[in-house]
Amino acid sequence: MNYYLETNSLRILNKKLHLLPKNCFTSGLSIFELMSDLIKSDKEFNIRKSVINNVISNNLNINWDSQKTIKAKAFPQITFDDAETHGLKELVNQLIKTNDRDSFLQSSESSKYNHQFFNNLDKLYSCNFIEATISANKKIKSQVDSDTTSFAKQFVKSLRLNNELNEGMTLFVIVNDIIDALEKQLNLANINRAKIFASYNGSFDVYLKYFSHYLATKSSENKLPGGNDFLDLLHLIYLGNGKECKIVTNDSLLKNLDVAISVEDFSDLYKI
Repeated sequence: MNYYLETNSLRILNKKLHLLPKNCFTSGLSIFELMSDLIKSDKEFNIRKSVINNVISNNLNINWDSQKTIKAKAFPQITFDDAETHGLKELVNQLIKTNDRDSFLQSSESSKYNHQFFNNLDKLYSCNFIEATISANKKIKSQVDSDTTSFAKQFVKSLRLNNELNEGMTLFVIVNDIIDALEKQLNLANINRAKIFASYNGSFDVYLKYFSHYLATKSSENKLPGGNDFLDLLHLIYLGNGKECKIVTNDSLLKNLDVAISVEDFSDLYKI
């Protein structure tokens, strides 16, 4: 079994990272979240810098692939180079070389992918997700309100029970987002979206399953996501297809999933 440590579990186990077994890893997303609010205060700077330093110095394996890269890799016909990941690695190198918040800001402010870039990206992810959910909920409510029968209402309520439909809808949106970006970036047109959709290799099945269920539940209940729910769920993408991998987390949104283990249970398991 492999164990993935998300952002908060890294913080909790910060002083014990040297005791982790070799079957543990973290991600570029965890590093991204640690970096995004790095300069919130001197206290936060010191804590987050300490966690990142310990991750690097203890050679904890890091899957640096961004969520965009992982999604693109799931479709064999797509090639994708994520400049943001290169920028994040460079920012981490700059952080390690500095001793305080001011010197870090001074050394990195001229970079395109500086702290402010990732801080803004963090907020953008959450805002876009909430806005998209609001828009979808409005459309669903409009359909339900205009239906003189009970069919639409019953269909919406039963959405979270139809895993195949939900996962297909989520995958469809992911494929469209990837291809829209590629067409814009490479000035391409008329990419066969159905062919790309059909080529999905199952490499982020865990994320697809739980993210789809989350969305369906929010739609059926006409509720909005929490401010950090998108990024919390995004950590599941590093579990791949779910074979022999669990996420170490105390996050309220994730801790009760069958792919999760609490920080305390993980610590007891390996006597950390």
